[in-house]
Amino acid sequence: MKTSVRARPLRRWAQVLSAAVVGAAAFASALSAAGAATAGPAVIVNGATGFPLNSGGPATTFGVNLPAGARCPGDSRHLSFKVFTYMLPQGADVSAATYTNVPAENNIGLFAGGQYVGPINTEPDTGVVPQMPGNLSFSPPLQRSDLIPQGQTSATWDAGVACVDRFGHTASYWNVALVFLASHAGPAGFTWRTAHHVAGPSSTRRTLTVVAAGVIGAALAYFVVTQARRLRRRGAERGRAETEDGARPEMADATREPA
Repeated sequence: MKTSVRARPLRRWAQVLSAAVVGAAAFASALSAAGAATAGPAVIVNGATGFPLNSGGPATTFGVNLPAGARCPGDSRHLSFKVFTYMLPQGADVSAATYTNVPAENNIGLFAGGQYVGPINTEPDTGVVPQMPGNLSFSPPLQRSDLIPQGQTSATWDAGVACVDRFGHTASYWNVALVFLASHAGPAGFTWRTAHHVAGPSSTRRTLTVVAAGVIGAALAYFVVTQARRLRRRGAERGRAETEDGARPEMADATREPA
């Protein structure tokens, strides 16, 4: 069967495009393998309100917010990048973590409804990391013995979200440090807090409210004073007008010549 002349160029372009995609994926993977992972901040938030959350208990639900426009070096559809969650003992090299197993050895990860979160597809073409679930929690399945070494009362972990290439190498990640504290308040035996407090909008909102109230109060006071002066001025002008109107007949009689 003969191949049409028109089909050959199309096939050739398809081969070139396929080679370009494979080459781009290999290049991105090579960067990851070479330790070129980029890091950024993550913020633990209340899953319902989106406001920063700085502490909680084992079953406290939360979300993880990344900077606006956070994205992987490539997308899932074309370059096979995936999004994973991680939680590693502080001191471990987050950029060197691999994800050939889920979760990786010594990498606990984050959980929603008791299930490990990952791998997740990026947004097509852009590689933008999707919003993490707002019902993340540490227990179930974690217990104190999973997080705090025996004989110690606290331990710090690095947790967050990572972009991973098709070979399991970390390409970029967004991190938050968490401190786990031994506690007898519940069966899981721990509480947690962020290593660095993040101010929520409530304090900013209070400041703005006070400022706004002051501005509004000053504006009202100015309005009241201005109106009072205006009313007094009108009253004075009205009084003078009435006085002048009452004086005019007398003046007219005084200037009238006697008959």
